[in-house]
Amino acid sequence: MRRPSTSVRSRALPAALVALAAVYLVQLASPLRLDTDSSSYLQIASSIADGNGTRPTGTPSFPVGYPLLVAGLDTVGLATPWAIVALNLAFLALATASLWVVLRRGLDLGEVATGTVCALTLLSSAIAKHAVMPMSEVVFYGLAAAALALLTISAADGRGSVLVGGIVLALAACFVRTAGIALAPAVVLAFRSSRSRVVAVITVVAGAALALASTPRYLDELSGGWRGGPLRSGAREGRDLLEMLGAAVGNIPESKIDTVSPFLVAIGAVALTVVTVIWATSDSPKKQKRLAGRKVRDKLVRVPRAFVSFDFDNNANEKILFVGQAKNSRTPFEIHDWSAKEEMP
Repeated sequence: MRRPSTSVRSRALPAALVALAAVYLVQLASPLRLDTDSSSYLQIASSIADGNGTRPTGTPSFPVGYPLLVAGLDTVGLATPWAIVALNLAFLALATASLWVVLRRGLDLGEVATGTVCALTLLSSAIAKHAVMPMSEVVFYGLAAAALALLTISAADGRGSVLVGGIVLALAACFVRTAGIALAPAVVLAFRSSRSRVVAVITVVAGAALALASTPRYLDELSGGWRGGPLRSGAREGRDLLEMLGAAVGNIPESKIDTVSPFLVAIGAVALTVVTVIWATSDSPKKQKRLAGRKVRDKLVRVPRAFVSFDFDNNANEKILFVGQAKNSRTPFEIHDWSAKEEMP
């Protein structure tokens, strides 16, 4: 039997991913890129390593997850540029592997499509920029993607240990960036029973309220952001999200976003529409399975079934006559003959 040949794209994608990994590994020899926030992270990490707490004077109140990791490197004598970049690259590798799991198992994408998305993500200007900076973005990406991967597996297989792992990683992501609260819907949907989901919703809401109350800076920003009224503030948030989506699609550097903002909003709206249409009209295996199950269920509801079984040795003639009459008549049900088809020993 002749084996099917591997497509060019199937061979090219692994090579592209390996090449991208090599490009990122070269960054281990590059110096750290610093800005105001990254300097603050390093100051907080140094304060933790020296035993002076998580809020040194003159620094903003960032979540302590990433500074704790850098402080751990400092404790073991590895607070060097290459080690900090290696930390980011390790979480980037975790994120890429997790993204593969989510796209393959959660969205039913093929290997070529999944590899393409992973490659384009690694080519993102945001990922390339923050991979060599002492900031929390890449670490958060790795934790959030790993949490989604475990929650996806748990939702499909129902394994409790995997669900617990996904929840733990989601909590860890919240300690790195407060944006981790966006993982709450995924955590809730990973529970299978309605009662468990209600408990999960209550727990998530209570945890979010506690996190906001314990971080005054973000509570002030949240309340101040909605002072223009819910409609105006909601429209502004929606526009910002479309702008971010457009920047991701166009791979626009952060420094150029303001100059092309209207175009990015339009690109984001078009991209969101295209993705929605593709998702709604796609025939993924899961969707096909749901449709097939629905057809079978509808058929079972509409058409009653009757199961007949006769003694082959003594009632063969009656069985033939009854089944034949039922199948050839206008009976409002289906006949399924479960009789023995040969003499029993």
